[in-house]
Amino acid sequence: MYDQIIRGIHVRESENPPILIDMEQDGDFFFCKQFTSEFQLRREVCDRIKAAQKRLPSNYRFMLYEAFRPRARQIELWDAILIQLRNEHPSWNEDQYIVEADKFVANPHGFGSGHQAAAAVDITLCSDSGQEYDMGTKVQEFNPKTLTASNAIKPEEAERRAIMRQALEAQGIVNYPDEWWHFSYGDRLWAEITGRERAFYAPVD
Repeated sequence: MYDQIIRGIHVRESENPPILIDMEQDGDFFFCKQFTSEFQLRREVCDRIKAAQKRLPSNYRFMLYEAFRPRARQIELWDAILIQLRNEHPSWNEDQYIVEADKFVANPHGFGSGHQAAAAVDITLCSDSGQEYDMGTKVQEFNPKTLTASNAIKPEEAERRAIMRQALEAQGIVNYPDEWWHFSYGDRLWAEITGRERAFYAPVD
């Protein structure tokens, strides 16, 4: 049973073994398969996302980009953001790269991300026909507009972000403020954002 204290948060796995479900079989969502062809998540997180979708306005649906993410995939993302930062800021030292990269991609050589716990999802909005709405940046596009509350995006893009965030937060799923598309429930980041001392979903991989 996973039981550790990470950054002051007591992470103790509540499922033994963790049970993941196939969201394509269990939810009425749209899926973008740009990054993965598999969408697995904890049962409770999936149920909360389904409930949140029912709160969306007319002609709004959820489109999922990623759910559970194996550690190997997390390492790929980590290495890619380090390359990007080194190209953009050649004068920085290694510690600066690590600190900045960790804002956008959880360090897989440390605790890892909520995706590895199958408790986080990268998600956006689309129409009833599956036409993706413009949210200011693409999912997993890292720049100043990535921040959920960025003042560099258009008012209609900010409004769509608010619509999505309010629907999910009404079900206890929280947004990571540095990435408008990233939401989680029950993982370490969720506990940190909500001021809790305990998280109950630990990394699966």
